Amino acid sequence: MDTTTKSPVMIYTEQTPDPESLKFVTNKMLHQGEGEFNEKSLADEWSPLASALFDLPYVKAVFICNNFVKIRKENSFDWEEVRLQTKEFIKSWIQEDKTIIKDGFAEASDVITTNPTPNPQSLKFITKRKLFSGTADFRERTLADEWSPLAQALFDLPFVKGVYISGSFVSITKEMNYAWEDISGKIKEVIKSWLVEDKTVISEGFAEAMIKLEEEKGIGYQYSPEEAEVVQKIKSLLDEYVKPQVQMDGGNIEFNSFKDGVVSVLMQGACSGCPSSTMTLKSGIEGMLKRMVPEVKEVVAEMG
Repeated sequence: MDTTTKSPVMIYTEQTPDPESLKFVTNKMLHQGEGEFNEKSLADEWSPLASALFDLPYVKAVFICNNFVKIRKENSFDWEEVRLQTKEFIKSWIQEDKTIIKDGFAEASDVITTNPTPNPQSLKFITKRKLFSGTADFRERTLADEWSPLAQALFDLPFVKGVYISGSFVSITKEMNYAWEDISGKIKEVIKSWLVEDKTVISEGFAEAMIKLEEEKGIGYQYSPEEAEVVQKIKSLLDEYVKPQVQMDGGNIEFNSFKDGVVSVLMQGACSGCPSSTMTLKSGIEGMLKRMVPEVKEVVAEMG
């Protein structure tokens, strides 16, 4: 007779910079490593827990890492309505010692999933490995030819208009006369072969070259001590509250300049050319910065 007493499962929640996402932190090790599931098909194949969570009508994405599960919900639901249900669901799963993520998932590095973005012409291709620790926005072929063998290969596809690489994903902007259902498989194959063959994604020296290029274009500004303090506040707010959200949607935002109360930002990746980016900029970003930094009068965007 097994008299071993298992410790009770404890779960608490943590907020994230993204109001649509919530972390459910446990006192148990769930998975050593990261398991990101942005679509049910991948969850069905590799994670019984994520697959079951996707059956809940409000779950949009599941991320499992070490001792926590992060859930991204549909924005039509409120966390106050579904928090307890989700917490109890995960707790029950752990108590019954059910499989979280199947063996072999970590080795399946060629798995690529897609995630829609607010820009209908852009699609996010998510891999299971880090591609680039910074941000790399290729809006034209010439820059890709010089600095990114992967972006260069993607530009060889006739329907690719822009390539944005950051973290573990590639955001592709397509030409308007193509449908995603006809071309996404071809894009996946290019990225997958790149990972399998372990080819160079971004050439060394890219980040330094972009800083130099900005300086040559006069994007860098000299600020007074008072302005420098304001600029630091603006950058911190963008990094903490804005970037995580737009990066989840396959885009990026970078501080460009601050002058006479006007903040200029660069919109990159899926954000560049997105129909909803202007509304997001004015109703969300500008409103937040005006509230938290009184010196800010307006926020304007430049497409990266």
